[in-house]
Amino acid sequence: MTEARAETIEELAQEALEQLESIDTAEGLEGWRVAYLGRRGRLTLILRALPQLDLAQRRVAGARGNQAKRTLEEAMA
Repeated sequence: MTEARAETIEELAQEALEQLESIDTAEGLEGWRVAYLGRRGRLTLILRALPQLDLAQRRVAGARGNQAKRTLEEAMA
């Protein structure tokens, strides 16, 4: 389960970065931010589900999730 979740996090981050490259308006950027990093964003929902994993899986998936979040935030800035 950890590898599947980790792949999902990495695939989601890659998809988000690809979409970000094509955004050229402030409204588009805000929509992208909400879709991925907002309270009900795709990455946020994955990170909220981490407590359901066992401790070892949570550590791996949590680290990758946090790295993906930092990467997306930096790319947005």
